[in-house]
Amino acid sequence: MGLTDCVFVGHTNTDMDSIGSAIGGADLYGGVASRSEDEVNGEIEFACAYSGLELPPHFRDVPGALEDRGVVLVDHNEPKQSVQEFQDNPNRAQQLRGVIDHHAIAEGFSTATPLFVDIRAWGSACSIIAHNYVRKSEPIPEPVAKMLLCGILSDTLNLTSATTTTADRLMCVLLTILGDVERPVQVGGDTIRGPNELAVKMFKAKTNWFVGLGAYAICRGDMKRFKVCLLYTSDAADEEDSVDLGGRRIIKKKIM
Repeated sequence: MGLTDCVFVGHTNTDMDSIGSAIGGADLYGGVASRSEDEVNGEIEFACAYSGLELPPHFRDVPGALEDRGVVLVDHNEPKQSVQEFQDNPNRAQQLRGVIDHHAIAEGFSTATPLFVDIRAWGSACSIIAHNYVRKSEPIPEPVAKMLLCGILSDTLNLTSATTTTADRLMCVLLTILGDVERPVQVGGDTIRGPNELAVKMFKAKTNWFVGLGAYAICRGDMKRFKVCLLYTSDAADEEDSVDLGGRRIIKKKIM
């Protein structure tokens, strides 16, 4: 089972890297890009305007996505971060065809059959997708190169974050050339030329969107859901749910 005709979808609380990798992955492997939420942030809207690409449809609106069409998760593998419609599908383990990600493998991740997995300790899922174009000797369309570059610049904070790797920097150079990013482009009255100006305008668009949110939406903005284990110490604990550490015990409490 290959990735052709699969639905590529990123995590909830959709960010630029999840949209860019869904678009790039779908183009590279002959699938369909989708998004996991109805509304997206200003940075994503700006990147779509800059690249000339339309925002992908919601996952539930892709024909076959809620039934038996193959699904490829991008920019995540934690089950609780997946689009709700996929989480609720009892056949999701059979639907899953692949994962392209740059995060640690989640404790709850499992599959019904062997599948395509590409997880690397890079700064962006878009970097992995861009590199796979190179590995497959496939041309990257200019608009897709722009979107992939936007995803890398966003997730690595313009290549300044601690998670940035040499591979991310190399892919940025490649995508800048293939996307003709040094050519001036008008977006919303602003002229953008080069990756640094692009990053600044992207971050500004996200900030302008962000300040218009309510308190709950701001707190939720880049939240990701994980299964965690909280540890409490106590002098007295139920032996069944604790570990003795020489007079003190750690009481284990799992949060689902």
